[in-house]
Formats: sequence, structure tokens, C-alpha cells
Amino acid sequence: NAASDCPIVFFFHGAGGTNDWFARTAGVHPANVIGVYPQGEDGWNTGPKESNFCSWDDYSCTHDPDEGAFIASIISEVRTLGANGNIYLIGNSNGAALSMRLASNAGEDDLPIKGMVTKVTQLLASPPRSGPGELNYNQPGSGGSKVSILNIMGTADMVIPYEGGSSSVFGDDDSFQLMSALESMATWAAHNGCGADGSPPVVTDGISYSNNMDPNGEATFYEYQGCPEGVIVEHYALHGAGHSFGPGAALDG
Repeated sequence: NAASDCPIVFFFHGAGGTNDWFARTAGVHPANVIGVYPQGEDGWNTGPKESNFCSWDDYSCTHDPDEGAFIASIISEVRTLGANGNIYLIGNSNGAALSMRLASNAGEDDLPIKGMVTKVTQLLASPPRSGPGELNYNQPGSGGSKVSILNIMGTADMVIPYEGGSSSVFGDDDSFQLMSALESMATWAAHNGCGADGSPPVVTDGISYSNNMDPNGEATFYEYQGCPEGVIVEHYALHGAGHSFGPGAALDG
């Protein structure tokens, strides 16, 4: 019954994935971190899905997954159990898209999210909302909580294009358009109050990126300046990398 101030990290699997292996591989317990591993229904409901009953713009739908409410209910339960630490998110691909969605709806009451690590996706440029419920906005809004972000993307991703636009994951629905990776980062920087003095991000080229097939890759690191104390906005662009970073991937050592 003792309370805990340990950080709480939600791990979100990709489309078609499961939460089976997170508890064995996350490594949270030696780091004194609480791991939470939700399971989605046929992935996460961040765009049009063949398994959905309702249109993506039917916000009152009660038949399709309302993941904002789902994650908010888990947070409420862990708080009841005495877990009082900061809430963080980690997601890859579809799981990163859910992380972006949840962080866009962050607030002290339902989704008190402090930070996230997202891989191979960025914010949607449109539509503004999608899916059931009230915690379904796709871009961070004015008055929302500040959320730190570390984002990693491959510049040659053929599934989620680095430069944004449409994606095959949305089928033929052109209502869903992605921001470019750097537009997405600029949106988070502005939302978090970074760069208010006009300072651009610090850009560092030549960061080492390697995997088992190519030990000599490079990345560019973007570090956004002038953020409020405790808020971090960072992005790695992995040159030539696709939707998977490859086995044995390592970044900056």
C-alpha cells in the first residue's frame, strides 16, 4: 500500500503488434521505473481502420476503441494504487502515433503526460480530430500541458514519409495528411514555448548511426532552444533509414 514517486512509462506496440515482450525487454525495473504495457485492438485507432464500425469523424461512436479514455482510465487506476510519479510514453510507428495523439490531449486531469519518445512517425496535419471521445485531437492545442519529446525518424521511410503528406496506412482517405518531420517538431517546440526569443534549433550533422548491415550511417540532430526549464524538444533524422532502423541499430554510440 506504499506510495511511489517512481516514473511511470507506457510502452505502445506498433500496428499488428502485441505487448507480450515489453515486460521482459523494457528494462524498467532495474532503473526503478514502473512499466505499463497496454494492448491495442488490431493496433491503435489513430486513423481509418477496416475493423472499425464507425466513420473516423463520428466522435460519439461507442463501438470503436476510445484510446484517450482507455489510457486515462489506466492512469487513474495506477494513481489509485499509489503510483504518483511522472507519466511518460514510448511508441514505435502506430504506437508512436498514439503517443502523439495522447500528448496532444495532455492535461493535468485526464492525461498528465510529461514526455515521450516516438519513433518513425510525426504529427498529423489533418484532420484536427479523429476517432471516438473527447481526447481525440491530433495536434496540441493552446492551453494544453507542455510535453517533452525525443523523436527519431528515417529520411527514406516509405511508409511514413519524412516529408509528410499521405501514407498507405490511411488507405485511400486523403483526409489524413502528415506534417513533415520538421514541421511536426516545430509545432511541438512552439506548443512548449521553445524559441520564444527567435532562436532556431541547434543542428548537428555527422552523428553516428549504425546497424548490423551498415556500420557507417549518419544522422542529423536537432536540439530546440529556449524551452522552459525541464522541457526538452529533440529530433534525430537518420539519413537513408526506412521504417525500421535495422537489427543492432545504434545512435551516437
